[in-house]
Amino acid sequence: MPASDQTPEGDPGGPAGPGRALLTYTLLRLALFAGSFVVLWLLFRTWVPWPAIALLALVFTAVVSLLFLRRLSTRAGAALLQLRQAGRDRLEAARAAEDVDDDEPGNRGQTPADA
Repeated sequence: MPASDQTPEGDPGGPAGPGRALLTYTLLRLALFAGSFVVLWLLFRTWVPWPAIALLALVFTAVVSLLFLRRLSTRAGAALLQLRQAGRDRLEAARAAEDVDDDEPGNRGQTPADA
């Protein structure tokens, strides 16, 4: 098994990587909103305009998410931080490689047109 396929047990993203936890949490939140919007719209469509129903569904989704999706939310947040740190590490590695290329003795004073 390649080393890139292995993840430690404490990895916030789980075995499929950090993006999966974030995607799962987002899709569950969207499904919860869609389901609650449809139910509220079917119950109150004659008395309440749809924007008010959408706001009520949004509040309901937030409360249900806080109560029942807390663990998944924590994993998604940790995965987001992990992805952000990986991006910063790649940026720093690229900057360091660029600095090394600029400091080589043969590159001083030359432009790409001179080479």
